[in-house]
Amino acid sequence: MATKKERIKNRIEEILKWEFDSLSQAEFANRIGENRTHFNQICTGETEPKVLKAKKIAKALGKTVEEVWPD
Repeated sequence: MATKKERIKNRIEEILKWEFDSLSQAEFANRIGENRTHFNQICTGETEPKVLKAKKIAKALGKTVEEVWPD
């Protein structure tokens, strides 16, 4: 049974580390014009982005939404 605090898995940290030379969440959020705190909540899986924001993040990472948020 899933708990209320279950995290939404994503690959943002992994992609930033390996494909963006360890770029920090704050630096990446600033580059794409997103709020640093909210972007951190997305990275840690505390919150799930709306579709347009997920597409924006994936595009900036050079990935598809499915690559960033795998099933």
